[in-house]
Amino acid sequence: MASPTNFSRTQIVLHWLIAALVVFQVISGDAITSLWQQRMEGTIANEAIPTPHTIIGIAILLLVIARLIIRLRRGIPDLPASESALMAKIARLTHWLFYLLLLGMPLSGITAWFFGLQIPATTHALAKYVLIPLVLLHIAAAMAHHFVLKTDVMRRMVDWKQG
Repeated sequence: MASPTNFSRTQIVLHWLIAALVVFQVISGDAITSLWQQRMEGTIANEAIPTPHTIIGIAILLLVIARLIIRLRRGIPDLPASESALMAKIARLTHWLFYLLLLGMPLSGITAWFFGLQIPATTHALAKYVLIPLVLLHIAAAMAHHFVLKTDVMRRMVDWKQG
């Protein structure tokens, strides 16, 4: 199958929707951390009631699964021909690391929250220290492609009329 020349509208919408939900999760994560600590200390009932954080985490999981299915079925545009082999490897690695984190974090969070397990909770909490720098690297790379290298990499993910 030949690679598409652009991302589909669905891929673009999923990218930005997932990004917005992840930002919300990072900003609001302290609330769930506080509830978790209270549950573990016994100061509130040890009940896994749904919270906005858990509901959005489940939504992220489902949206990432949809995005991954579309990626595997439709494909993604090739990297620019001018991309060095090393930068291409880094790009592929970071994208698959995003998928790993964006699947693993909700799964570990769900496991921790609904089953009251500490190891998945710790894994979930520590994963944000990988996710946040990865997001910053992703943004920096998009900006570098657009402003320094003058490629269409960023345009492909913001121009939803083209898909």
